[in-house]
Parts: sequence; structure tokens; C-alpha cells
Amino acid sequence: MDLQSTVTAFPRATPIDGLDRAWSWRLNPVLNFAGALTGDGTRLLQMNQVRRHDKALALAVLAFAHAHEPELIAEGRFLTCVGGFEALPLTTIAETPQLWNAPGGFVEYENHAGDVRRVEWEQNDTWVLSDASGSRKLGLDELLPLAAESLR
Repeated sequence: MDLQSTVTAFPRATPIDGLDRAWSWRLNPVLNFAGALTGDGTRLLQMNQVRRHDKALALAVLAFAHAHEPELIAEGRFLTCVGGFEALPLTTIAETPQLWNAPGGFVEYENHAGDVRRVEWEQNDTWVLSDASGSRKLGLDELLPLAAESLR
């Protein structure tokens, strides 16, 4: 697959000023995407934003990812954590309630220890938190403190 051709063919894909081979696009009214190709063009370093697209944040995150590409894709892992970028856990916590009544939407995050968690909304105000140990259904008032704690 030619990633550059694929991404630039997305409807409303526009280059990100200040970063080579990087674009932002929006496929629906809720989700905003931004991505930059790795140096060899075989992977797309991507970030998503819910509702509002913050151009400065997208540029900062993708520029950081691009600068730390060897560390991010090291050791045969799909993606790994790299220290040095101050991204407040508040972003993950703030995006989670936006999933309400959005079947198929999810927030997935990895903490400093490499633990990956996924949050999805289900009908009847039920939230599903999944990680390596399994899945559990919670109310939003239970979920948000657990998510915040897991990011510390």
C-alpha cells in the first residue's frame, strides 16, 4: 500500500504546515485525524481528536513523534512510549465522555508502564474498560477516576 497516496486521497485531506508528509482530515463531524509518514514512508504516525481540531496540538504531537521515530517503533513493537512530551492525562479524561451515544467509538491509551486500556460506550450509560486482564462494565462516575489513576 502506498500510504501517501492513500492518505492524500481522503476527502478533505490537507497538508499540515510546518511538517513534511503530514496531513489532517475529517471523515465525519466528530472525529478529526492528523498523521505524518515515518521517514521510510511505511507507517503513519497518527493522532485523533474529538469534535474540535487543535492544529497546534496536532503539529506538536506529530513533530515530536517524527523526531522520536526510532524510539517509537523500536524493538519490533507496533508502537511504544517515549518520554519527554508533556501530554496531560486530562485529554484522555476529557475525550471519554464525548463517546456517549457514539457506538463504535473508543478511546485507547497506554500509560508509562506500557499498559494499554480501551474505553467504549455501550447503551444504557454503560462504559466498558478493557485491558490485558479483561473487560468490565462501569458507570462514568466509576470509570473516570480509574482512568485518571491508571495514567499516573
